[in-house]
Amino acid sequence: MKKRAWLSLGLVVLIALTGVLGSLLMTTRQPLPDYHLMLDAARRMERGLAAIREEKTRLGIPVNPEEDRHLSGVIGAASSPITTTLGPLAAKRSSALPDTAALCARLLREAGLQSGERVGAVLSGSFPGLNLALLSACDALDLKCVYTVSLGSSTYGANQPALSAPEMLLLLYDKGLIASPPALITPGGQEDSGQNMMGWAFPEEARDILALYERMGLTRPRDYEEAVALRRSALGRIDCFVSVGGHDAALGPSDSPLWTARGLIKSPGTFTSGEEGLGAYYLARGIPVISLLNLRGLFEDYGLPYDPPVLPENGQSPVYFQVRRPGWPAILALSLCLVLLLAWRHQARRSDPKEKESMHRIFYLLGRAREAKDKQRRVTLLLQALAMLEKEKQEAVKASLGESARPLLALRDALHEQDADSGAGFVSQGALDAVPEETLERLAHALVEQAETG
Repeated sequence: MKKRAWLSLGLVVLIALTGVLGSLLMTTRQPLPDYHLMLDAARRMERGLAAIREEKTRLGIPVNPEEDRHLSGVIGAASSPITTTLGPLAAKRSSALPDTAALCARLLREAGLQSGERVGAVLSGSFPGLNLALLSACDALDLKCVYTVSLGSSTYGANQPALSAPEMLLLLYDKGLIASPPALITPGGQEDSGQNMMGWAFPEEARDILALYERMGLTRPRDYEEAVALRRSALGRIDCFVSVGGHDAALGPSDSPLWTARGLIKSPGTFTSGEEGLGAYYLARGIPVISLLNLRGLFEDYGLPYDPPVLPENGQSPVYFQVRRPGWPAILALSLCLVLLLAWRHQARRSDPKEKESMHRIFYLLGRAREAKDKQRRVTLLLQALAMLEKEKQEAVKASLGESARPLLALRDALHEQDADSGAGFVSQGALDAVPEETLERLAHALVEQAETG
């Protein structure tokens, strides 16, 4: 019975695996309906990156191939006067992939936006690649994007004073590569005041920062509340809000749940008070919010490579496609497995009473054989048990008992001939002596195993 059970279980596992494999083999990858628009967004971003690289070359700002491995042109320095905080280089490189624009286009579509609708965005100097990705996506989808941008940047962002994030965007607007200029420029950094910029600690760098403020017409909020109010006023009526990077005015205090969110957020959930920042404010009013932060998780969600060593080809990443995997092969296989298991269980419960009785008799004979002190009696009982097992299993018993039982099997065959000739069933002493005691013991164990597996 145990052998039969294992075979049944193996069959069930095989059927289940076949169903799962069938689903995998029948998986198809189809381009999303907006594939061509997503690809257009990626190509727009490529042109924007090329313009920024050219401008850096003109200004004599070097592009470090060790840090900016894909030569995007939007990877900044490890430190600078307008650097505010530390930032991971891998995230900055990932945000500069052209496919990031395709991701932004997909998120905007998932938010339900259609041609002509308005997107309000708070852009960060820390992620110039994401800034360009979002604006490229809005232009490709024919969306009106009204945005604010901050000057300060974390490490490896747009933290080079000669070409800051606002200046990058103004450059792209002047060249006709994005549709609109910034609606508001602020210092950024702590409480949007720029007070944590590294350059304030040095008089000469502080003068340069102030000159940069004047050059760009920066608006300096008095406090956090004014920073939020200024952006709400600048954005006006919008159909979707996008936060790029980590900005207090957009995400609220550091303990706000929005800091750990990523991608599209439609449900207000815990973001309802409207006092924590712009994200909570818009969610409370039923306006979808997109958070472009926590990039590693966001890229994994949409199948984009995070900080890849080789630049992916536009239009080939999973973000452009819808994966369809039919479930019916797996469902069919699992259903068949269930039927087989139920049938096997039912059959096991309905086992033949005669078979059960036979097994009981075999175990009885084996028990008596082990207790018997007389070798003649023990051999006779073992031969009876063997005969009953052979009746149930036939040749399988012989094969499983092995060479050790050969003397007793030969004795059994001789007795059969004797029975046929004279009807006697007595085993002679010489025949008994030919069967060692250890053979009898081994045979008894083997017969028990055979009975248990029956």
